[in-house]
Amino acid sequence: LDHLLLPKKIVYATLTVVAAVFVAGAATGTQWHRLLVAVISAVVPWALFFAINFVSPRAMGFGDVRLALLIGFGLGWLGAGYAFLGFLVASVLGSVVGVTMIALGKAGRRTPIPFGTFLAAGAVVAALAGAPVVNWYAALLH
Repeated sequence: LDHLLLPKKIVYATLTVVAAVFVAGAATGTQWHRLLVAVISAVVPWALFFAINFVSPRAMGFGDVRLALLIGFGLGWLGAGYAFLGFLVASVLGSVVGVTMIALGKAGRRTPIPFGTFLAAGAVVAALAGAPVVNWYAALLH
């Protein structure tokens, strides 16, 4: 938090382990569709975050880009709705904290805020409490 860094060795090592477990799970339980959803749920936010970082590296660090890949992949195994919810919660939390800090005079518009913490919080919320929200939204679509 002090240095606003997400160690790439940890993110990549975790991604490698998760990918191996998911591939093994897909192969043994014929869950290839879940693996495909997980890959898509990882690549889409990664590409969006990569584009943001490419256009404005000061707006988002590359550690957040890497972490988005891992979180999208992990939540995508549960379903695309979980991945979407995780990123939505992260964005809302980050916005609320950022606006609150600005309103309290603790930060300015250019003050860097570690978005990775909000990505992690969003992932935890989606994984642990996302089922009712995802199921409610899926019912609306049908």
